[in-house]
Amino acid sequence: MIGETEVQVLLNKMFEIAGHPVKYEDVVNRKDPWFDGYSMTHEQEKMWIDWGKNYLKGKVYNPETTMILVSTTWGLKVF
Repeated sequence: MIGETEVQVLLNKMFEIAGHPVKYEDVVNRKDPWFDGYSMTHEQEKMWIDWGKNYLKGKVYNPETTMILVSTTWGLKVF
């Protein structure tokens, strides 16, 4: 299980890798479908998931499974 701090770090890195000038703080309280305006490539998704697994080592039992769940729950559309 990860906390809000880890989610914030992971999503900020996702936006950075995807090349979007937005942060977690910009979208966390929005009620509109803000995520429809953002996407990333398969290569960017792989970079983010690999980065996230390294970041989560020592913080969670299974970083790979955790990143799959994070990507499915909060990840951007992939094209």
